[in-house]
Amino acid sequence: MKLLEKLVSDSRIYACMSLYPGKSAEEVKRDLLTDLKKRMLKLLPVILLLPILFALSDSLKKEETHVIEREDVNGSAIEIPVILANDSGTREVFLKLNPVVMSDTEIEVMQRELEAALDRLVPGENPSFNEVSCDLLFPEEVDGFPVLLSWSTSDPRIIGTDGRVGAVEKGSSAVICCKVYYGEEFRLYERTVTVLPPSFTPYEEELRKRISELQDYEKKTGYDKEFILPDDLNGTRVILAKKEKLPAVYTGIFFGLLLGIGAVSNFFGSLNDRRKKRLAEAESDFKDFLSRLSILLAAGLPLRGAWKKITEDMEREGRKTMLYENMAVTVREFMNGCPESIAYERFGERMEITRYQRVAAVLSQAVTKGVSELTELLSAEIREAVADEKEQIKIRGEQAGTGLLMPMMGFLVIVFAILLVPAFITF
Repeated sequence: MKLLEKLVSDSRIYACMSLYPGKSAEEVKRDLLTDLKKRMLKLLPVILLLPILFALSDSLKKEETHVIEREDVNGSAIEIPVILANDSGTREVFLKLNPVVMSDTEIEVMQRELEAALDRLVPGENPSFNEVSCDLLFPEEVDGFPVLLSWSTSDPRIIGTDGRVGAVEKGSSAVICCKVYYGEEFRLYERTVTVLPPSFTPYEEELRKRISELQDYEKKTGYDKEFILPDDLNGTRVILAKKEKLPAVYTGIFFGLLLGIGAVSNFFGSLNDRRKKRLAEAESDFKDFLSRLSILLAAGLPLRGAWKKITEDMEREGRKTMLYENMAVTVREFMNGCPESIAYERFGERMEITRYQRVAAVLSQAVTKGVSELTELLSAEIREAVADEKEQIKIRGEQAGTGLLMPMMGFLVIVFAILLVPAFITF
C-alpha cells in the first residue's frame, strides 16, 4: 500500500484537482488512493497467478579491434574479412584463422594437470579406483581444459564406455582408457579399475526388486501404443512424478508484473484523459459564460446574483460541466459565509485555465474596488475569446486538410490503376 501512496505524488494530486471540485488536496489524494486500490484489488487474483520469467539483460558488445582471439586448440578455423589497401586500390579478402597450436611442453604440462583432475572426477562416489561399486564419471569435457575426451574400456561387461559398472559376483578388474585430443595431437590417460560386487541395504534391495517388477510390467505391455501406469504393484503404490516447469512460473510472474504496471498506467492515463476533456469543455464554455455574466450585470443584477443565476440556468439545462461544478462550489461558499472576493479567487484556482483565473482576479478586484469598469473589462475578454476561437477553428481546419492527404493519395492510386491496368492488359 505504501507503494501506491508513492505513485499518487503531489504533482498528480494537483493535476487531478479539477476532477474533484471543492475538495482539498488531502481529500483528492484519499479519493485517488481509493480508486487505485479498487482497481488493483480487482487485478490482484490475476497477478498472483502469474509469475516472472527472469530479468532481461543486455549482452555486452565488444568494440571492433585488430586483436582477434583464436579458437581453442580443438576449436574450428574461422574466416575473417580483411581489407587490403595500397596505391592500386582496395580489396576485401578472407583470412583463415586456425585454432591455437600448443607446443609439446605445454601439452605435457596440461596433461599432468588434466590427469590429476580426472583422478578426482572419474571415481565419482567411489572411494578410489580400487574400490568401485558405483558408476564412474566419463566426461567429454573438463572445465578449464580446452581438450576433447574419448573413452574406452578393456571389458565393456565390467565397465561400459559410458562409465556404467556391470554386475559382478566377485572383484573384477578392467582398464579404462581415455584419448585426450590437443588439436591434431593426443595423449592417453589410463587407469586400472577394480569393480567390487554391490552391497545394498534392505531398503535398497526392496527398491531394486520393485524397479525390476515395474520394468517387467512395462515389457509385458510393450505391444500397446499407450502405457498405463499401474496404481499398485505388489502392495507398493505407483505415482507418476511430474516435474514442475519453473520457466512457466517465471513467465507468469513477468506477465503479472506487466499487467499490474499496465493497470496503474491505465488508471492514471484515464484520469489524465478525463482532465483534458473537462478542460476542453471549460475552454468552450468560456465565451458563453462571459456573455451571460456581462448581460446580467448590464441588466442591473449584482455580481453575486448574476453568478447564482448562471449556475441555476446551467443546472436546469443539464450542463454538468467543469464550469458548472466549480460555479456551484462557489455558490455554496457564498452560503457558508465565505467572502465574495476570496470565493472568486478560489474559483480561478480550481479552473486551472489562465482565462478563468484572469476573470476571477477581475471579479475579486471588482468586489473590493467597485464594478464601474467591470462590463468593459468583460467585453474585452469576450472579444479576445472570439478571436482565439476563430484562430482555433482555422488551425483545426488546416489539421483536417492534412489528415485528408492520405485518403486523397489512396483515391489517386485507385484512379491510376483503373486507367492503366486495362491499357497494360490490351497492350
